[in-house]
Amino acid sequence: MLHYSFQSRLQTQHLILQDRLYKYPAELLQNRVDPNKWSVYENFAHLVSYQPVYLERMQQILMQPNPTFKPWSGDTDKNFLEYCHYPLERLLPILMKEREQVIDLVASLSPSEGERMGTHHVYGSMSLLEWTELFILHESHHIFTMFKLLHHPNNKLVQQ
Repeated sequence: MLHYSFQSRLQTQHLILQDRLYKYPAELLQNRVDPNKWSVYENFAHLVSYQPVYLERMQQILMQPNPTFKPWSGDTDKNFLEYCHYPLERLLPILMKEREQVIDLVASLSPSEGERMGTHHVYGSMSLLEWTELFILHESHHIFTMFKLLHHPNNKLVQQ
């Protein structure tokens, strides 16, 4: 079973995005502090576009013995590229709806299903529960990245 702290974060961690992102103007969210790195909004679009990828991987782990997954890149993902141009009001409902699907799938796992294995291209073979931990940690990394970008000393829009 998924540790209760991870269950709680799976159910609530993404909710801060709704609260935080509406506090800032679109131009600040879309401002690239470093031209070679994603903006706050691109990080958000990445999180929204990654949820269905994660769901698909979970389903493959449930249906196949130890599948191996190729690297996923947001920069070439059709949904990510589209979502970068969607308004916040359109993306947030997608995030919320797909998160419910992730929560429901994780909640429905039997102990043996939670132990089914899948191989990540960097982290190796992991149980489905470990994949869920990776999903949560990956999301928290991007939430922290967004926080840092919003408060970066070189962000001219923050200085105003």
